[in-house]
Amino acid sequence: MDWPALLPSDLDYCRSIVDPAQLIPTLASHADEDLVRFFEVAADDETWTLNHKDVMEAFIAFLTQEFSCKRLRVIHGQRITEAIHRHIDVLRSLLPHDLHLVVKGGEANGNSLLYGVQSPIFRDLLDRSYKKGQVLKLTFADVPKNVFDVVAEYILIGDVTTLYRHSLDMLKRILLRAGQWQISGLVTLCADVIKRYVNRDTATDLLQTAQAYALPELKQACCDVLNYMDLGAQFAGGGPSELKVTIEEFRDRNIPMLMEVASSITDLALRGHVCETMEIKELLPRCARLAALDLHGSQGFDLDLLPLLPRLRELDLGSCDWLQNAVASIILQRLDGLKTLILSESPQLTYEGFAHVADQTALENLNCTYCTNMEDPFLTHIARGCRALVEINLSWCPKLTDIGMRSLGSLSPGLKVIDISDCTKVSNAGLHDLVRPCTQLERLTMQHLPLVSEEGILDVLALCPKLKFLDIRQCTITEAAIDRIKERRPDLELQCS
Repeated sequence: MDWPALLPSDLDYCRSIVDPAQLIPTLASHADEDLVRFFEVAADDETWTLNHKDVMEAFIAFLTQEFSCKRLRVIHGQRITEAIHRHIDVLRSLLPHDLHLVVKGGEANGNSLLYGVQSPIFRDLLDRSYKKGQVLKLTFADVPKNVFDVVAEYILIGDVTTLYRHSLDMLKRILLRAGQWQISGLVTLCADVIKRYVNRDTATDLLQTAQAYALPELKQACCDVLNYMDLGAQFAGGGPSELKVTIEEFRDRNIPMLMEVASSITDLALRGHVCETMEIKELLPRCARLAALDLHGSQGFDLDLLPLLPRLRELDLGSCDWLQNAVASIILQRLDGLKTLILSESPQLTYEGFAHVADQTALENLNCTYCTNMEDPFLTHIARGCRALVEINLSWCPKLTDIGMRSLGSLSPGLKVIDISDCTKVSNAGLHDLVRPCTQLERLTMQHLPLVSEEGILDVLALCPKLKFLDIRQCTITEAAIDRIKERRPDLELQCS
């Protein structure tokens, strides 16, 4: 018996086989990896496949059955499927049809290995319904045949050669079905073709489609078109499931579009007096997925919006002159489960304003930079309530002293990122008490701490073995000490100029 031209040496034990019928049992007696690798090599040698059709037909039937019986891992099934796709013209006639699929207006046969590998939904149906030696019948009465034919082509060959010829409506129906059956490759193909249809008239509709199926490239294409239209609002894709919208002002042209995409918005930034308009009161209740609200620098706030705040996970109230103690207290009492809170550039806030920050027990990131009235008792109160803190920015809080640093370190040992730049009353002792309990500290910014000496900086390095970033600009340290730090901690990103 001859063998595929590129048979690897570790499969040379197959060369001792005389009877082709013994090939599969021999390979099966070894690891699954041997089965898969032999099939890949054999499929890549199309001449060998054509000369041994009976062997390859039996091979594919065996692999199909092994997968259907859950004896073949999905990762191996993926490699087999890829090999079949590469050589579908040669292997198409050798595939066993152990699936009979009935759809609206037609029927089709298919291979359970190809369907199960490429769709977790089909894989689950096979797991629940497969019976050895029987053709499995699956009915999808709501799936039109013309849509199913496209899905079936992708399942069989890993591509759809005429996808670009379909209308936008047809592409959306194919995308819907591919999404429901979790055929990720076909979803991506549809999105690539749909991008050609993005224009002023379709951008908002397709933006929602992109958001629903987590299609970042299509989403960005829609955002680019909307941003080009100068609507008084800016759109950004962010992560696969994020849609960020910044509203500078409401205009007659942007109101319908914003209302249309409201259900997809996850991050919303409101500028100027937008918070006080009737339009925002209509828009926000429609933002069912809203998780982040950015009011940084806004010029007003309406308390009628308070009922919408509890679902937020991120809130930016930085540089808002209207954020007086009483308003801050009311807002903070309405929050529940907040992860990130930005109160930067709020010198007007005192203890009354900061008090309810401590109620945010899930808070991980707190930014109080330029909160010049932040004092040690306020910080202690916050740290006592916010035990989940991972990141804190206290730069330009000049009233903080070593006492506050000691409280923060002891009450928030999980901190990984700290900024205490320009906390000019902090000394070596306070710095030591801050970082000593924080064994996970990775980033420390401590610019312009005149009471911290070279000894204090070296103490930080001794106490923080996981430190990756240290900013000591405008601190007292010699060039010789900096050279020693770089030599001993070459992995440390050091800012010292």
